[in-house]
Amino acid sequence: MFPYWLMFILPAVAAVFPQKSSRTLQLFLLLLTGIFYSIIIGLRHDVGADWFNYLGIYEMIASPPLGSAVNNSWGGGDLGYIALNQLMSFMGLGIYGVNLVCGAVFMSGVIAFAYRQPFPWLAIGVAVPYLIVVVAMGYTRQSVALGLVFWGMAILRDGHILRYAMIIVIAALFHKSAVLMLPFGFLVSSARGRWSNIFILGGSSIIFAIVFLQAHYESLWHQYVEADMVSEGGEIRLLMNVAAAGAMFIFWKRWKRAFPDYKLWFWVALLSIACLGLVGFASTAVDRVALYLAPLQIVVYSRLPILIQDTMLRTVAVIAIISGYAAVLWVWLNHANHAFRWLPYDNLLFQW
Repeated sequence: MFPYWLMFILPAVAAVFPQKSSRTLQLFLLLLTGIFYSIIIGLRHDVGADWFNYLGIYEMIASPPLGSAVNNSWGGGDLGYIALNQLMSFMGLGIYGVNLVCGAVFMSGVIAFAYRQPFPWLAIGVAVPYLIVVVAMGYTRQSVALGLVFWGMAILRDGHILRYAMIIVIAALFHKSAVLMLPFGFLVSSARGRWSNIFILGGSSIIFAIVFLQAHYESLWHQYVEADMVSEGGEIRLLMNVAAAGAMFIFWKRWKRAFPDYKLWFWVALLSIACLGLVGFASTAVDRVALYLAPLQIVVYSRLPILIQDTMLRTVAVIAIISGYAAVLWVWLNHANHAFRWLPYDNLLFQW
């Protein structure tokens, strides 16, 4: 368990005991942290519930030509992931090369997103227990898509609407579900009154939804809905999003005044609440979609302290948030049904 707690303790200490530093130094330290986490994620060995599934995908993709791999829909039919496996096979880097690239893409998105928050280290601490430990080490393809979504939301805040759309399209090459995030660009476009962007995003949302989802619609519907797959712990993960939404709404008046992108997160919060009502209909499908809403937790909890004017109360809030996510990590490592696939941790470079 030590590596997981080390990943959590580093940002937790930095959040509780902040030191004054330049933005450049802070970014440098965040990048070093991202590199360290990428190594833990990418060079892990036999860690994660789907380790052997992804290893099997790599071995199948590495053998035949790329065209045969695509035709057989190995890698879930996600062309970006298939191409990455082919490249790593050509370079002789194996599944570890695939995972290292995926981990680096994911962490770069998390770091870019966290850096734009008022309390970046608190943002990283919130991300560790589930998004970094579970998602990045378990859902490899979707973790790449989620990392790119983090990148997209980071630049969306700066008003780069079309760049956001392009990033989401790339994310959909690694996990088709990411295409569902395209419409969020509307929320910034409409707020700025840029009708050309609204038209382009509207058209691209429809086109790419058809391209990425139509060919696999029936299989996806059967797999996630008709087969009645159950995502264990899905309700708890959804409740974590809903709790963040509730915290945001409690401070809603201050939130609107402090953050220009409030409209975006308002809709993310509402969709998170709606997902909770749908979890009984298609547990796994809703759980996978809700992963893309998890940035709400990072945004809310890394911004809330700045809305608290009293210094002592602000410190108490930070400690409470860190304590809450420490409890999440402890409960998951000790009581989650599939936690044994993460324990003990092993790495290609070193033993713990």
